[in-house]
Amino acid sequence: MNAAHFDVPKGQRQLFIDGHDVRSMKNLTQVLHQPSKKGAVLRPALGEHAMQTRSAPHWDPEREEFRLLAQMFWYRSPDGLHWTKVTEELRPEGARAEVHALRDDADPDPKRRYKGLTSHVFNVDTGKRVVDSSERVDPQGKPWPGTRFERNLDFLVSEDGFSWQRLDAAVSGFDEHNLSYDPLDGQYLLSFKKTGTYGRAHMISTSTDFQHWSDPFMAIQADDLDQELGRLHIEEFLKYSNADYLRPFPNTPDWHWQNVDIYNAGVFRYEGIFLALPALYYAKGARWTSHTLRFTLIELWCSRDLHRWDRVANRQAFIPWSPGDSGAYDLSKNLPPSYPLVRGDELWFYYSGRKEQSVSPEPDIDTAAVCLAVLRRDGFVSLNAGADGGHLLTEPFVPPSATLWVNADAGGGQLRIEALDGNEEVVASAGPIEGDHRRLEIEWTNGHLAADGTPIQLRFSLRDTSLYSYWFE
Repeated sequence: MNAAHFDVPKGQRQLFIDGHDVRSMKNLTQVLHQPSKKGAVLRPALGEHAMQTRSAPHWDPEREEFRLLAQMFWYRSPDGLHWTKVTEELRPEGARAEVHALRDDADPDPKRRYKGLTSHVFNVDTGKRVVDSSERVDPQGKPWPGTRFERNLDFLVSEDGFSWQRLDAAVSGFDEHNLSYDPLDGQYLLSFKKTGTYGRAHMISTSTDFQHWSDPFMAIQADDLDQELGRLHIEEFLKYSNADYLRPFPNTPDWHWQNVDIYNAGVFRYEGIFLALPALYYAKGARWTSHTLRFTLIELWCSRDLHRWDRVANRQAFIPWSPGDSGAYDLSKNLPPSYPLVRGDELWFYYSGRKEQSVSPEPDIDTAAVCLAVLRRDGFVSLNAGADGGHLLTEPFVPPSATLWVNADAGGGQLRIEALDGNEEVVASAGPIEGDHRRLEIEWTNGHLAADGTPIQLRFSLRDTSLYSYWFE
């Protein structure tokens, strides 16, 4: 065995999403796990039509409560499930309703504790902000043609989350964007909508100070295979009552038009890997009219460098739409969170669930809510073995400590672990391990693991078991 091929930092969980640390495996299957939907946790109030967010909740240690920004108001909760509105409205001058906000305790300046993101439209001819929508129409009341108007993203900072200061920074983008913080590289991650090959796509830009941003690059967009699979997803959607607003379907040439692009994409760091939750937007019918069939499926993508992205688990849906007769909100145009919230041994995804907004004989004025879906921590993907068993051998690495932990479900089977030295000799072994364990410290039954700088490999032997991750503490 030569020098270690990859690093395993202390405390960083190693997942099996992209096979980055796998030397070989046999009789194991990669399985994508969809989070369990818990329904709407923040609904429109009486007289309101929709409740949406592009932010994720954060814990406020001073107030000892969770806070979530939605529809220009802060909401508070003691448990992340029951939310009440904070009466003071957040509305920076010229800001649109899709303001994002994240609490940033890593910034030593208390006046920059909160980071915000919004956008504005400006007049290309004058270079000034558009403050009155009448500027965007000609004397006959029709939209100005061409590219007379564009949109810029604005960056805001605040001490309390209410009074905001606009920074001297701008990035050209459209009306959908997401913001997260990468603690590993100490950088902010911005994803925003622009035009790609098949329509809407998402670019990425990064910043270490929230004011100076890297040149944006196209990162997440639909491809040819998405267009082919789109036909199958649309056929499936048409089988459900979600599409009843269009029945009977118009038998016109316009109805045969269809397209798949990326409406929104949350991008975030999870342990040692970058993950994205793109909302693939499926459209069919009379192009961009109220009678177009339209819905989204949220997928899971992964990357090691933010530039090259891989689809996880053969493009399966990570957060699908719910059937129309389920009584849920997330029936069609669902939008992902910017990032999940870590709650103990779970990940909580607060996403915007929408009913169809198109023309309907009986339109539902209660159209959107903030919904919650819960996933086992590290539970995006597992490696599964059946009754015949299977095994996995990692790439060599230097263990940062002698204490190994695993996240595995061996409730109906067994898991065995071995540590191999440079001669592929077993120096430590553990097992058989049974039961479902989200945080299990491994007790070596034979030999011991020494964190003395010597590279090792881990061999996991599974039978009727799902393996999610391992790490050292």
